[in-house]
Amino acid sequence: MKQFEQTIRRRGCEEKTILNNLCYGQCRSFYIPPMEVLRCFNCDHTGRRHEDFFNITKIHPSFAEKARGHETGQDESVKENTYLVCCDCVYDRLQECQSCLKKAPLCMFKIAEWFGDKKTRNCIDCAAKFEAQGLFQTGYHSSVIIRQCSVCRHFKYLPSFISWRKHKPHDTLKDCFECQLRRDIAQYKREVRNRYEEKLQQEPALGDDNKSLRTGVGNETVSQQGATYASVVTNGFTDTQSSASSCKNGRIRTKETTQQLQLNAINETGLHKGKCISTGLDESFCAKVLQALKTSFSQLEEKTKLELQLLQSNPQFWNTALRDKLLRVSQLFSSQATDQIHFNDAESRWAYLGTYTAAHATLVQATFTSGRFEPLTEFIKNSHSKERLHVCCLGAGPGSEILGLHQLFPSNTEWMLLDNCEQWYYTAQILLHDVCDVPFRYGTFDISNGHGRSNVGDLGLTANYAFKKAKLFLLSKFVSAVQNLPGAFKYLLDILKRAAPGTLFLFVDNAHIQTKTFIEDLVFPSRDSKECEEYKENESFRLYTTYAELNSDREEGLKSLAVCEWVSLISYWLDRHPILDLRVNVHLAVKKR
Repeated sequence: MKQFEQTIRRRGCEEKTILNNLCYGQCRSFYIPPMEVLRCFNCDHTGRRHEDFFNITKIHPSFAEKARGHETGQDESVKENTYLVCCDCVYDRLQECQSCLKKAPLCMFKIAEWFGDKKTRNCIDCAAKFEAQGLFQTGYHSSVIIRQCSVCRHFKYLPSFISWRKHKPHDTLKDCFECQLRRDIAQYKREVRNRYEEKLQQEPALGDDNKSLRTGVGNETVSQQGATYASVVTNGFTDTQSSASSCKNGRIRTKETTQQLQLNAINETGLHKGKCISTGLDESFCAKVLQALKTSFSQLEEKTKLELQLLQSNPQFWNTALRDKLLRVSQLFSSQATDQIHFNDAESRWAYLGTYTAAHATLVQATFTSGRFEPLTEFIKNSHSKERLHVCCLGAGPGSEILGLHQLFPSNTEWMLLDNCEQWYYTAQILLHDVCDVPFRYGTFDISNGHGRSNVGDLGLTANYAFKKAKLFLLSKFVSAVQNLPGAFKYLLDILKRAAPGTLFLFVDNAHIQTKTFIEDLVFPSRDSKECEEYKENESFRLYTTYAELNSDREEGLKSLAVCEWVSLISYWLDRHPILDLRVNVHLAVKKR
């Protein structure tokens, strides 16, 4: 008899090491008792590995009471199997929701639904709909109940979000249940893949990519190159020809091609050092805005259907309800009542994106490529230095400035967008990340009280970081929107004072005397500037000023298919023509010391 240490492990339990006895008889054998058989209550799958099953009493504590209250006369193993479910059912095997008829793994259903009849199960989104209708009847507003997920960007009911009960009504909710569960599903499938890879590596016959075939003449062999089952599972199938062509035809831009693009733009666009910048609408911007509009429009459709379901109306009338809301927003644009527009509404952001973004991007790009401002021309030519370039956009909205400039600057430029409406992040994600493939960071700040915050996405940005790092500030149609707000002048003045020498501030705004005076007072608060031929300056700043206009030929623009589709889309849903003629003042302030 000999003692040895044996470690006992069970899924969901702490491991225990005990002293066991090993009896040496004539054959030096020892007895291993058979392992228990585990059974999934949902699909009756059996197995012996505890790693392949979940004990629901460990996941959901409320079921522990049911387990303890089970009939005492029942066999213990049968009692435990009642609350076991296999990982395949939880993460992979599809179940059908009886309300929406969608099929999803068991994890997409509340645990309480697991034990009901399979024909009466409701997925988490359908269960959230029923709960949201109850919240609406108790007085919750629809803007509180219907929220947008910052991960998948889908509109969902409030109960579809993780820990929604712990948040205040207008707090930002990051993850919905579906996003979290899809990450769990992906993790499970990675683990299954790794398990199969380990098994394949233990089988040399399956893992040999270079097999030798006998030719039948002597002992000569021919090496056969091929993709075996093991190599495809572990490494995937690669086609060198297709990958090479994808690199050739893809969106990879080298430093040399970028510089050539910049020089061509500066040499061919606009008027060189004229008194005025004049340009026409850029069709490529219209095409990109159109693509972003189409993507975000599906989100508007989704949101409107949720609102109609909340009102217990027919979701099939979503187009009538949505057009009515968009027309009301368009009327506010026509009456110049933008201060009454709440951009936390997805409809207002969509209308702004379709109406103004392409025009603003064209004006900003024309300002840089016109050659009118020598500091901007030098800034572009020197942008490929070893140091990474940091650009900050104040009042960024959907990021029209980046749409106009991202091709002129290095691909590693850090674009920092700040706005008081954090929901603009979702629109910028579609336009800049999805359509233009431009990485950026977004943050929110309140110019009235000077507080900056960041609650959206995983690319959170603080105002202090942006003000410290940026060498170029872009303010497109921002000053006219905030010049009458209390504390706005003091806040902007502090930004200019804290800027490092050589920092550029570009203002593109309405050609109003009030806005022009506000900007000049910001740059020269002591009013000690002196006039030069092309600029004003004092000891701290040099200010360039010019006039810019966007003259768009509507008939000429309609020759492009993308522009025609863009005009048709905006004309129907907003009842307005998106090809605009704009007149703006352009100011460039250069920090001297």
